Amino acid sequence: FPQTMQVSADDAAIITILLPELKYLGFDINDFGKQTFIIYGTPSGVESGASQAFLEGVIENYKNSSESEIKNPGNALLAKSYARKMAARNCRILSTEERESLLERLFSSPSPSIAPEGKKVFIELSPDKIESWF
Repeated sequence: FPQTMQVSADDAAIITILLPELKYLGFDINDFGKQTFIIYGTPSGVESGASQAFLEGVIENYKNSSESEIKNPGNALLAKSYARKMAARNCRILSTEERESLLERLFSSPSPSIAPEGKKVFIELSPDKIESWF
């Protein structure tokens, strides 16, 4: 650290918009001018060498979001992007306690069957519905 990140003009504009939220998440990042940013620190869980890739993913999520998501108070868009990036992707086998905890947190959420981007995670089938297929 520090790490220099040079981006396109469009991406620099997006980072500038997201700068307060990125700092709130734990990024220590400053605009250095001429589409360049200096990353001095990252939130826990984001390795220093992966900070640029992480921010590029945040920028892409921002570009692919609807206008209503972008204008959402509290910027849930950035939180969703951060959550997706921080999700376990290394296919590590969870312990029984970790699996139970994960399921408990999932089913205690307001909408457990819908992922942050609005896709269905699972559907519940009643015995009658299954029987109707045969």
